[in-house]
Amino acid sequence: MTAPTPSAGRGLGPVASEGHDDAAPDDASAAPRVRFPFRFSLPFLVAALPFGIVPARARVDVDDEHLEVRYGPWSVHTPIANVRRVSVTGPYAWPKVIGPPHLSLADGGVTFGSNTEAGVCIAFREPVPVLLPVGILRHRALTVTVAEPQRLAELLDVAAGEPGDADLEEIVDDVHRSLLAQTTRELRQRARDLGVSGASRMKKADLVAALTPTDPEPPDPDDRAA
Repeated sequence: MTAPTPSAGRGLGPVASEGHDDAAPDDASAAPRVRFPFRFSLPFLVAALPFGIVPARARVDVDDEHLEVRYGPWSVHTPIANVRRVSVTGPYAWPKVIGPPHLSLADGGVTFGSNTEAGVCIAFREPVPVLLPVGILRHRALTVTVAEPQRLAELLDVAAGEPGDADLEEIVDDVHRSLLAQTTRELRQRARDLGVSGASRMKKADLVAALTPTDPEPPDPDDRAA
């Protein structure tokens, strides 16, 4: 993939129509676009309808230069170079994701949720507008519950590249904020899945501390010399 200069994305906020999004490109040599539809469970589909969210208007498009996300009247457009990292997440508590887009008060991320099973959390180098037009409010991350989350994550992960030291610190901070946003029950289940001893008796603060990764220590110069 090419590496355009990173910049904040263009969030359209609510829009009236699809516009040119579905039009065929005029240039036959344009980079191929890979499309990932959202996977809707029935309760989520019913809850989304009043907000203009239907499967035909819910998708993620990726090409060599751009990431475009459409979720009913909401959309996000940003250069691929603005993708910092991606991760497959879930399952989710349904009250936190069902219906219209949800804003996390813990980390300011937005979720386009069409099911509780799994999705892809996309973290950006520069925050992007999602919920409101004209960039009034910008977000550092967007979660999308597409039909093939692992495939989308792998595709975007190539564009994100290897993280540097600063990125690693931001990743740890992002994980910490994400853990704080979860309930104690969710944290205990996650800790059990990871084999954390005594998870069922731990309080939320202890669970967050146990699940938050630590910054990797730099290698000892003497070790490298040996």
